[in-house]
Amino acid sequence: MKIFRFKCDGDVYTNETLKTLAHIMKSFKKLRKIDIQLIECKAINNEALRDLSVGLKRLSSLRYLTVDFIDCSKFTDQGLKNFGESLQRLTSLQSISLNFAGCSGITDQGLKNLGEGFDRLSSLECINLNFALCVKLTDKGLKHLSEDLRRLSSLRSINFDFTLFCQGITDQGLKNLGEGLEKLTFLQSISLNFKGSLTLIS
Repeated sequence: MKIFRFKCDGDVYTNETLKTLAHIMKSFKKLRKIDIQLIECKAINNEALRDLSVGLKRLSSLRYLTVDFIDCSKFTDQGLKNFGESLQRLTSLQSISLNFAGCSGITDQGLKNLGEGFDRLSSLECINLNFALCVKLTDKGLKHLSEDLRRLSSLRSINFDFTLFCQGITDQGLKNLGEGLEKLTFLQSISLNFKGSLTLIS
């Protein structure tokens, strides 16, 4: 099997669901693509994210990773630390899409934790991150993220969403991010969405 898709929606799903999912994934070490959707699974917390991370780090052949954690409000910075550590093992990744919209427990430290997981992804060409409604994020978080992204020389496409009540992000945050992105000379597409629906495409 090369493609794995999973979707769960609602409070009936618990940490045990993610633990089982991780166990299944570990059985298919040749997976090339994973698409996981967790929507309003409010009973799921950092423990579940840790278990999922354990499953992911064994998939050294993975090329495409999409995970939606929409409105999983119990996730915190520690969860992103666990997830970031698992990403470091996925050195064959070419595309990653992570949606943390509505995960209101995430702060600037969470962005730093996640960004550190990108360090070894030398094959990564496309990255999509959605942190809409993550109300604790500020300019400092974007600075952390840009410092890690600037090392990914193979990046071709970036799409970031910080809309909907990310009020702590200002023009300074955009400047911080831009200073990191200007190091990525092979970028072909940039889409940055902030409050007020600001979009920059080049």
